[in-house]
Amino acid sequence: IRDTFGFPDVSLEEIASMAQAGENHYSGMQCGIMDQFASAMGRRGHAIYLDTVTLDYDYVPLQLGDREIVITNSKVKHSLVSSAYNDRRRECRQGLENIRRVPGFEGTESLCSLREEDFTACSGNIPDDACRKRAEHAVMEEARTARAVKALTKQDIEAFGRLMNDSHASLRDLFQVSCPAESSFV
Repeated sequence: IRDTFGFPDVSLEEIASMAQAGENHYSGMQCGIMDQFASAMGRRGHAIYLDTVTLDYDYVPLQLGDREIVITNSKVKHSLVSSAYNDRRRECRQGLENIRRVPGFEGTESLCSLREEDFTACSGNIPDDACRKRAEHAVMEEARTARAVKALTKQDIEAFGRLMNDSHASLRDLFQVSCPAESSFV
């Protein structure tokens, strides 16, 4: 659209932000910006290490050697707008509000700004089990992502793969946005 309609001064970062705003305001999907940012800013042979609060980012070389990342379509039908995703976002916000009531954590900007040990120390102040699980996923995923960047930088693809598996387990068990594997595929 930028090229077709002659908007050369619109940056790719702005395009990602506009795409997110479209999903948030017009579709009702309270998604973050990761997918839109990756679509607009992706670079062959690199992963993007993105701070979704500030939109600061770095490209991390993705040198897999003889290994490959395989992305498949499971053909499991879903709709994010009608799913519980917006509920997950609300539960994370509630978890953060509970943490902000803990002395010493009043100024916590986001769940992702918490260190793992800080979350462990104050997570008991999140009374709702679902909110605590969602918040734990967010905090631990941030820490896993930082470790994944280090693994990629060292070209430790096995460690990176383990972290990806751990990420999926957290999405399944704590964030609860996965689904059972289909017994057969068509």
